[in-house]
Amino acid sequence: MKRLISLRIIYLVLLVIFCNVCYGQQNLSETIPMQLGLYDYKMYYQDQQGSLVLLEESKPDHGKDQLLVIHNSFNAAYLHLDMTASGTIYELTMAYDQFRKVYVLTSLDSATSMIDIYQGDFNEKGQLILTNLESGTHYLDAEGVKVFNRIIIDDLNDDGFSMQIDGTKNGGENWFLQAKYDFLKR
Repeated sequence: MKRLISLRIIYLVLLVIFCNVCYGQQNLSETIPMQLGLYDYKMYYQDQQGSLVLLEESKPDHGKDQLLVIHNSFNAAYLHLDMTASGTIYELTMAYDQFRKVYVLTSLDSATSMIDIYQGDFNEKGQLILTNLESGTHYLDAEGVKVFNRIIIDDLNDDGFSMQIDGTKNGGENWFLQAKYDFLKR
């Protein structure tokens, strides 16, 4: 029995190595410099005049208000964000789909309990643009209209990054700002 388990483990390791060599797996940590660690955040929304207004920010002495980014051996980044003021918890997973040549991000939050699926790639400005248009995951606004989202991850560096969340009610023809986050590594 032990030999069978050992052979299965060896087979799986060889399969992973084979796939990585044959298909040239993109290394997420080389492409997205989000690093393992804790990040303080500031969340902004757009007011009626179009100005960004600070809605919530983490407190350095409060351990729950932080974004935790972990890269694991499956070449994925895991993000956990607990926003105390709104009471919402977000769990995100990001990876590179080497076969379709796109980045994929899944998002699950405690407010809707819906798994949202985004995909996209870097643009010419170095921003990672992800939308849920292709996956079809959306939410309904107060009038029952489908709202799709776009995530723009920008200003990636060793100290942090920014994330903008936009919405569209017309299939991506027009986008409106819903929230902006700035993350700074502790």
